[in-house]
Amino acid sequence: MTERLVVVGNGMAANRVVLEVLARAPDRFEITVLGDEQRPAYNRVLLSGLLSGVTLSDFNSVLT
Repeated sequence: MTERLVVVGNGMAANRVVLEVLARAPDRFEITVLGDEQRPAYNRVLLSGLLSGVTLSDFNSVLT
């Protein structure tokens, strides 16, 4: 039997919590996310770079 997990908020932190819970216990919870936005969460930090033409390979070259 699965437990119910309700996440309030649909920002980056809430998205990270859900991903971490799913990685650690994928079948343990029935997850409901409550938020004001109609669309799924996305990484707003990387959005500025994406809109200015920076690619993921550009980020990877900086990080390695």
